Amino acid sequence: MTTDTPSLPVRVRFAPSPTGPLHLGNARIAVANHLFRLKTKGALILRIEDTDAERFDPNSEKLIINGLKWLGISPDEGPGLGGNFAPYRQGERNNIHKKTAENLLNDGFCFKCFCSDAELEDERKNAMAMGIAPRYLGKCRDLTESEIIANGDKPFTIRFNVKKAQAGREIVIKDLVHKRVAFPTNAFGDFVILRADGSAVYNFSSVVDDHLMGITHVIRGEDHLPNTPRQVLVYKALKARPPTFAHLPLLLTSSGKKLKKREGKTPNLEDLRVMGYTHDAILNYLASMGNPTFNAKEILSADAIAKKFEIERLGRGAVKVDMEKLKWINRRHIRGLGSDELTEMIRPFLQTAVLDDDESNIKDFVVAIRENISLLTDSAKYVPIFFKHLPPMNDEAKEVL
Repeated sequence: MTTDTPSLPVRVRFAPSPTGPLHLGNARIAVANHLFRLKTKGALILRIEDTDAERFDPNSEKLIINGLKWLGISPDEGPGLGGNFAPYRQGERNNIHKKTAENLLNDGFCFKCFCSDAELEDERKNAMAMGIAPRYLGKCRDLTESEIIANGDKPFTIRFNVKKAQAGREIVIKDLVHKRVAFPTNAFGDFVILRADGSAVYNFSSVVDDHLMGITHVIRGEDHLPNTPRQVLVYKALKARPPTFAHLPLLLTSSGKKLKKREGKTPNLEDLRVMGYTHDAILNYLASMGNPTFNAKEILSADAIAKKFEIERLGRGAVKVDMEKLKWINRRHIRGLGSDELTEMIRPFLQTAVLDDDESNIKDFVVAIRENISLLTDSAKYVPIFFKHLPPMNDEAKEVL
């Protein structure tokens, strides 16, 4: 297993935004971090990145935590769990982000930008008209102290000084999945790290928190890969070693579209639980996606999967979610369960009248239907056959039966 930090204990993090239940893409990232933690005997940190006020859903954190628990993933640190690096909600760490930005400002790695939204929009339109990628042109980068004072109480953002931090013509990312990825340093301008309201943007807050929490490996979706060169520059300004990165290919819907939380055709994790999928089947399926070392026909425990899980061998291409394959895996898993365990799993999906029946009858029922169901919820359609009381019968009818 490749690692740039062999002397450090492995610390990975799962950092979801509380904007809804976990979709399968985010669940896959959580599973990958969990398996990597098990394989390396490291620690898994749960950090809630709740800085997107417009999309924040107050119920999401509970859904996320319950979803992880259902999958059998128990973080070592996080909200409600404690740890040496609390708080673990990003919104509660704003003072840490602001203080770090002030330090970088004093060191010359940042500057105050007084450009209005209208000015920045004009810059963007001019760049688009010229056929070039929009980027900040550095108007406020070299303001003198007197010019800064002259702006008075005018709102300002804090931007990162890319020119001061960059070294060479490109920023090279060594990624466990994508191997070597190079980005030209002139591909982006000085980027905002603190908004005018004092809140930190993702590319800054995530780096500060990962650095202070001692994260050694950042395992996330490849949609974050374009963010990485900016983050590497922030690490450099902080005089900190960047973590080892692993950007997993995205999951697609059956129609080939990017999987999203608000994409209604593909069930999210909570939907799958209610539909009667087992957590082990979901874990097996997510671990097998794009992973040539894993045989999806095998139903293994998390520890057994972790031994076979190799991030370096994951395919780089996006993977479509195949609900029929997932149902097939679920069916195999149900057939492999012991009668007592399966009975407990099916119990929440049975009618009250059935649950009031004799316990031995319920177990006999579960054993009888096990080979015929693909989802735990399928058990309900067999209830009338086994538990419906027969009408009164005479001796002749009984003899025929």
